[in-house]
Amino acid sequence: REEGDDDREEGDDDDEGDRKQTKAAPSADDQVPGEEASATASASKVTAASSDPVSGKQADIESEQYRSATSAEGQKAEAEEPLDPTLAMDELLDFCFFAAIKALKNEELPLLVATFYGQYVQAQCPSDHTLNIKRTSYKKLGVYLDKMVSEGVVGLKKDPEKPGIQRVSVIHRKSSAFREYSPPERLAVARSKEENTAASHVPNTSLITLYYAPTVPTAPVFSEVVNHKKGNVYTAKEATEILWEYTRVKELDTASDKRLICLDDVLACALLPARERHAFKRDNLPPTMFKKDFVLKFVDSLSQYYMITRDGKQVLQKGALAPLQVLVEPRQGGRKHVTHLTGLEAFGIDPKEAKKEMSSFAASATLRPVESAAGAKKGHLEVQVQGDQSKAILALFTSEKYGLQPSHIQITVRGGGGAKKKKKR
Repeated sequence: REEGDDDREEGDDDDEGDRKQTKAAPSADDQVPGEEASATASASKVTAASSDPVSGKQADIESEQYRSATSAEGQKAEAEEPLDPTLAMDELLDFCFFAAIKALKNEELPLLVATFYGQYVQAQCPSDHTLNIKRTSYKKLGVYLDKMVSEGVVGLKKDPEKPGIQRVSVIHRKSSAFREYSPPERLAVARSKEENTAASHVPNTSLITLYYAPTVPTAPVFSEVVNHKKGNVYTAKEATEILWEYTRVKELDTASDKRLICLDDVLACALLPARERHAFKRDNLPPTMFKKDFVLKFVDSLSQYYMITRDGKQVLQKGALAPLQVLVEPRQGGRKHVTHLTGLEAFGIDPKEAKKEMSSFAASATLRPVESAAGAKKGHLEVQVQGDQSKAILALFTSEKYGLQPSHIQITVRGGGGAKKKKKR
């Protein structure tokens, strides 16, 4: 019995060892089903990512996109970094200067340096920039022009009789500096956008601009300062600038009384009546005039022109601009009226178009040749509408579409007795 008990104890010890060994190293059959699925899925993902060429390509694309975005952000940050103000102004001056000489025609030369800079160089400056020569590294226009002369871009000519007066006399278009100049992209893009916008914009309204042309007595003033040719017209501002430049060239601002300006023979003949000129001559005094009256009299002595711009077309007319004539006539003893409209052609307005517009508020509208009307010309047409349509016509042609001012429209009502009277507006 003791031997049998010993055998049973040994068997129990062996079973306990086997259980411990099984616990320490479980077999694949003993793994939990959920854990087995997770491990298998992870392994399959790794294998698929490494073996599937499409997934690998997608990963490369995403990586390339990230690198491109990072590079673009870096370039954008560099582009947004502000330029040195002086360097930026130097670039702007170069840009405007070369754009101006490229646009200039040889027939327009020679030009006063002041005129060249004010009317040509400044005109090339993009609207969102301001060109200031004093903020460049050159500080003065003369220094910059001397540089352009040394590089062979332009030639300057001094006036032997007027010290300090220079003119741009020639543009060397074959020079290396002229041909090799490349504008900064930011300025070229800005200017190109403005030109494209201006080219694509067709105004829908009538733009009326007043211009002036020199008369025979004042022509020498213009010829002295600018390369004036017959047919050239100027705004009031341009004419005033030319006048003051003429007084500077002729050194006329020498009166002891600073309120006065001295007049040479040209200005005296143009601005003073004959008896005043004789009075100055009799008293052996140089002719003078108050500066406050000087400019006004000069501008008033010029011939007036009106530039009518509509739908991209321009018409230049000499003399006073005749207003639209609206005549309201009574019919049947004043119980009915007919309205006549003439003078549309002077404002670049097609009478057929006007008739169509007026048909929207009048019972009937017809066209007929003009017989006798103030300012009417042969071949012009009159629009005739039923009823007193004076208020509707005024509202139509002062609207945004036509853009006329009330002063451009004269309304007259003819009474039963045939007398005319202007209708209040």
